[in-house]
Parts: sequence; C-alpha cells; structure tokens
Amino acid sequence: MWFRIASFLIRHRLPAVVALFAATLFMGAQIPHLKMQYKYGGLLPQDDPSELAHARFLDSFGAEGNVLLVGIEDPRIRTGEGLQAWHDLAESIRALRVTVDGAPTVIIDSVFALSNAFEVVKHPTLKQFVLSPVAPDVVDPPVGALPLTDARADSIVNKVRTLPFYDGLLYNPDNDATLMMVVFNHDMLNSAQRGTIVEDIVEVTDAWSESHGIVTHLSGLPYIRISITNKVKGEIGYFIAAALLVTAILLLLFFRNLAVVGVCLTVVAVGVTWALGSIALFDFKVSLLMSLIPPLSIVIGVPNCIYLVNKYQAEYKRHGNKMMALQRMVTKVGNATLLTNATTAFGFATFIFTHSPVLIEFGVVAAINIMVAFGISIILIPALFTWLPAPTERHLTHLDRMWVERVVGTFVQTVQFGRSRVYLLALVVVALSSWGMTRMQTTGNIVDDLPEEDRVLTDLTWLEDRFRGVMPFEV
Repeated sequence: MWFRIASFLIRHRLPAVVALFAATLFMGAQIPHLKMQYKYGGLLPQDDPSELAHARFLDSFGAEGNVLLVGIEDPRIRTGEGLQAWHDLAESIRALRVTVDGAPTVIIDSVFALSNAFEVVKHPTLKQFVLSPVAPDVVDPPVGALPLTDARADSIVNKVRTLPFYDGLLYNPDNDATLMMVVFNHDMLNSAQRGTIVEDIVEVTDAWSESHGIVTHLSGLPYIRISITNKVKGEIGYFIAAALLVTAILLLLFFRNLAVVGVCLTVVAVGVTWALGSIALFDFKVSLLMSLIPPLSIVIGVPNCIYLVNKYQAEYKRHGNKMMALQRMVTKVGNATLLTNATTAFGFATFIFTHSPVLIEFGVVAAINIMVAFGISIILIPALFTWLPAPTERHLTHLDRMWVERVVGTFVQTVQFGRSRVYLLALVVVALSSWGMTRMQTTGNIVDDLPEEDRVLTDLTWLEDRFRGVMPFEV
C-alpha cells in the first residue's frame, strides 16, 4: 500500500502541492478571526458540584469581577492640589468611552474615590437618615469657586477616615494609601464591546502618575485578566518565531544544508498556519492552554522532517538514484511516522473524554493538527525534494558521524546485554516519580504564571499588603 502511496505522491506532486497551499491560504485567512479568552474558568464540567455552587453564588449575589482598582500612597493626597488631582483623574477615567457600532458608548458605570464618599446623616425635618456627600464642593464646585485649599482637603480626608464603612475600601488607617474603584458594565466587559477600555485606563493613570510624580498601582480582575490575555497574545508570535529560529539552527547544524532547512521550515510553517486556522474555524478562543497548539505543531513537525529527510539521504547514499530514494523514503518510513503521529494524536484525544470544555477543545485541536502535520510532511517533503538538486557528498557526512553510531551502539548493547540494569533503572525512576507525585500541590492563584517582577504581580502584592486583597469572591 505504501508503495502505491509513494508513487501517487511523486507522480501527482504538483496538483498535491497546489491543493495543499490553496488549503493553507484558506486556513491562513482564518487567523485574523482568532478570538482571545478573557474569562477564567471552564476547566470544570458543567455538572461539577463546585461549578454548580458557583452558579448558585452568582444567582444570589451577582458577579463581582467587574471592578478595577487604582491605588496610591502619598501624603500629598491631604493637600488641595493632590486631592484635586486625584479627583480629576477619577473624572478623566469616568469620561472614557468605547466605540460600539460606530458610536461612543459608556462602559464605566461609576468611579468612586475619596471625593465621592458619602456619610449618613439625620434629616432635620423628614426624621430619617439620608446620604450626604462629604465633598460636594469638589465633586460639583460652584461657578467661580476658589481652588481647593490644603486645610479643606485635609478635613475631607480626615472626615472620610472617621467613617468605618470605608476602612479597607477607600483608605488604610495605618498609612496614606487610598483606592479608587472603577466599576464596569458587567455584560459589556465580558464581550467584544469592551474594546481597549482597560488599556485606556492604564494609559490615563500612567500619564497622570508621570505628570504628578505619584506612583499608581492597578489591580482587580478586569485588569489582571486583560493583562494576562494581552501577554498571551503577544507571546504566541514570540514563541513561534523563537521555536522556528531554534529549529532552523538545529537542522542546519545536523544536516549542513540550507535547502533541507528551507524544506523543513516550510513544512513547519504550514503546520503552524493550519493550527491557528483550525482554532479559528472551530470558533474556539485562545487561552493560555490553547496557545500551546502552535509550538506543539512545531514539536511534532520537526521529527517528521528529520525521519523522512534522514531516510531519503541514507537511501540516496546507498544507490545514488534520487527518485528511488524518495519513493523508498515514503515506503519505509511513512508507515512508522504515521503510527508515531497517530499514537501521539490519540494521547491528546483522551482530553475529549474529560467533560471539561477547555480540555475538550484543546484535545480536539491538538489531535487533528498532529495528524495534519503528518499529512503536510508526507506531501511536501517528497514533492519539494524532487525539484531540488540531489544531495552532494558534503551533505551526507552526518550519516557517518562516529559519535552517533557510538551512542546508538551503547543503547543497543545496554538493551541486549544489560537488561537487569535497565529494569533496575526503570524501578528507580518509577519510585522517584511516585515520590514526586506525593509532593505535588494544587493552587488556585490566578497569577502564578507571571514572573515576580511583573507589574500585575507587584501591584497586586501592594494592594494585598494594604487592603487585604482585591480578588472577587467568585474567583
């Protein structure tokens, strides 16, 4: 069967390559439609007790993960200039809009800072308690009002700090730290209508910080998840480029042939295009887990190339007939490569049976693209090498490297004549692995994947130290 497959691929190489590249162009056209995952969760099945409890919590108390926090710690907040600047920042954030259907749309429901605080007072005639603004002259100053004085600003701050309701919300009684809360429309925040509102707030606060010389700290679930998602989005391209560069260097060191490196990189690039395009076609969102699919395609595609190219060059060195070498390459290595890819694909396909939406999506895309990687390799490599010159003697020297033969010979000797040592080593590895499994710990921290010096983590640590954390209950 493989002899007939090899003959078909070589005889009909032009239409096969044209069809493959046409399909690749189609898959590449789907890449701009990729969607990023901005929500957490999805790992648990819908009927899991924890997921059901989470749903009941949201029904009873609503979602809390729509608040972004801006914090500062500076004694100048007690001065007229400092408090006015802090209020102006709140108003600048409140004025931000997103574009929906070509029209500016409000996505920020409210902004709450020191100047927006209220106190409960007894109404003199209604005989009931009413809310009274603490700083009406700051929020809505009369026409021609004088600038806010230091004494008035200090009195406003002191008044707020006497209200226990705001302890841990707007102020920390032990220092000059204070918070500003930006509350988003929950439905718009979790949709494409969100636009770049979080990035706009970061830009406004950073500009304010630079102009006033006061360090700002941002946190809250909207900021954290948007920041992590943007990092994933930016790092996908970086990791693909880095993986391709490392692959090219290793292939060049091994084969010492630019033509071979070019063919292998073409195979890998086509595989990555199919991987990204398939995610878009299935309308899956790119999460931290799904972003591993393109590097996985590279990891699978490179060994395929090495198996096939190495066999082709070995056959050519044996008899010097290029077309026969290509045919025997497919005949002798194609079946083994297919079985290798198929077993790997079935391994990833087991995620489909986990009842976890995120793992199911990952398993489907991974399994399909592993088999696609094999198809791309078996079509492109024979076809491209028929159009390239036959390898020269210099390009075949890697087949005679003594250190490779010695390493392989050592493994053969160990397997054939040192079975007791192999079994003993396997038992040691299993024992160490079992001990390691007992040392594993689970964690629910959503920022564990970030480096310690990342701004998201440092700002979150600052807020945890001064306000005992900012993560919503439902996380």
